[in-house]
Amino acid sequence: MYIKLQIITLLLFGFIACNNHSEKIVNKATDTTNVYVNPEIEKISQLILEQPDNSILYEKRALFYLNENNANEALKDIRKAIIKDSSNYSFFRTLSDIYFVMGLGARSKEALKKSISLRKDNDTTYINMAEIFFYEKDFKNALLYLDTSFKINKCNSKYYLLRGLIAIDKKDSLKAITFLTDATKYNENNYDAFLQLGLLYSSLKNEKAISNFEKAIKLNPSEIEADYALALFHQENQKFEEAIVIYNKIIKKKPNYKYAYYNIGYIKLVYQNAPKDAVKYFTEAITIDKNYVEAYYNRGYSYELISDYNNAEKDYKKALELKHNYEKAIEALNRLYKD
Repeated sequence: MYIKLQIITLLLFGFIACNNHSEKIVNKATDTTNVYVNPEIEKISQLILEQPDNSILYEKRALFYLNENNANEALKDIRKAIIKDSSNYSFFRTLSDIYFVMGLGARSKEALKKSISLRKDNDTTYINMAEIFFYEKDFKNALLYLDTSFKINKCNSKYYLLRGLIAIDKKDSLKAITFLTDATKYNENNYDAFLQLGLLYSSLKNEKAISNFEKAIKLNPSEIEADYALALFHQENQKFEEAIVIYNKIIKKKPNYKYAYYNIGYIKLVYQNAPKDAVKYFTEAITIDKNYVEAYYNRGYSYELISDYNNAEKDYKKALELKHNYEKAIEALNRLYKD
């Protein structure tokens, strides 16, 4: 299914949060100032010109559009495919993916029901339906569809992944570990399963988190979810230099990822007694996000520790401006004025 389980990979971040300010991974918005056309889409478009009645080509292009977060164009193409061949179960499954991405859950399920009516023996379609119910927190129906998929195919890694995620939501760690481990056995390239295992072991303060995060990083090196989770795990376990090394790797991958700068600054300030160095990192975070309240406050505190009271006052005031009645900033200003 197109739906990326990474959307929910941070379910456990509350257990390993740094100073309660860790944030979910947020993808960058698409930059439309420079229009980029995927060469694969161009190839398929040329083939469509040559074979206008080939419905499969429209689905292929729809999937490429979907992977590039262009749901509107994807929807146009899959509708064309269905018009040309309404008996293809795969087309309705792709239509379901598109509707889901567009936030149209009911239509997504209807498309999957149509797909199932056309082919009842495809386990992946049932898993896709279960996934939608999972997102809706309807675990009863999710499990019903998962059971049906299991009867068709007992070796689908996604089945075990989704069962693991349901167990996580129900706070059954042991069952979750069993299912997620099985997911990696049936597909050793299951990035989401390794990432979820890492997060789960992190919540249990278990060193097994490290190897699972490292496997996830190896499988998907361009993403930063596993890197960030691993850095937080090291940070929470007092391995600050290891954490900083990984935060710097994240910065190389995504230079505008403000939380990596912030967390290095926090380590410098709180754990390494290096407020002057911390200022630099908090400043980087603020440069990326001018409304980063916590970065202003902690930079202000860093300034205060190095006796730069003017800049400390400015930052505390800015934090208070951005977050009215911010208790820490009020206390800090009172402390400065008292002195």
